[in-house]
Amino acid sequence: MGHPYEDVHFFRQDKRLQLPNVPFAVGLSHRHPHSIRRDAVGCTSIEYLISGRIHAVINNRSYDIAPGDMFILPRNGRYECSSPVPMRTRKIYLYYHHMEIEHLLALHGLAQVHHVPSCTAAAPWCRALFTLARRFEHTPSEQDALLAEASTYMHRIMILLSQESRKRFIVPGDILAMMNYIDMHLHEPITLSDIAAASGKSVPHAIRVFKRETGSTPHEHLLKRRIETAIFLLKSTGENIRFIASRAGFRNEHYFSAVFKKHTGRPPSVMRRGFEPSCQ
Repeated sequence: MGHPYEDVHFFRQDKRLQLPNVPFAVGLSHRHPHSIRRDAVGCTSIEYLISGRIHAVINNRSYDIAPGDMFILPRNGRYECSSPVPMRTRKIYLYYHHMEIEHLLALHGLAQVHHVPSCTAAAPWCRALFTLARRFEHTPSEQDALLAEASTYMHRIMILLSQESRKRFIVPGDILAMMNYIDMHLHEPITLSDIAAASGKSVPHAIRVFKRETGSTPHEHLLKRRIETAIFLLKSTGENIRFIASRAGFRNEHYFSAVFKKHTGRPPSVMRRGFEPSCQ
């Protein structure tokens, strides 16, 4: 039958606080058979199943998880995972013990999502993140660069999770293509022509169909996503306003502050004081 095997590596906590999307631990699990039960555990786990099958009950909802699927075990949730047949399971898991991950999941539309089938595109990024965590422990001189790289990998994983999750809903393919393009290029300068091109439509046609299906224009959706990203960064990091403006895709901090106040009713600095980010 074999024995359970865990290979776990850690990103140093004090460094990680400035990069809230980087997990505090990344592990590779081999279990034969797989069986685990947890109640109100104080961490969130994002997991990718490499092989085997898992039947999971997460907050009283049942899921059958197959190779290539990802699943999210929420902080303080109740869940039970077991193998429906006596076979070894292998998975990569990402552990978070801070509450900022909940805001990050919500930012990507994943707050109530526990199972994302057929997310095989995330596999190389999960494996790369595991490799980085292993290197992080043994190469102190490279840790800052490795953390930045890990943040980039995790951003890619979140985007892929969000994209695959959206496919479960009835969203026309052209609208989905535009939404995905916006998420993938949120931090870059984006024009309406760029967004329309992702759907293969002219700008006027893209605006009409997007507004018809979502109730907002592509530009309004882009601005909403950028404001959401800025709020997340204000809540979870101690970065300065100029950095946050750039990460959220605004051309400068003054424009960012004006737009932010117009849409939220408060300037970024005032909203930040209300949130009291954990890293300060």
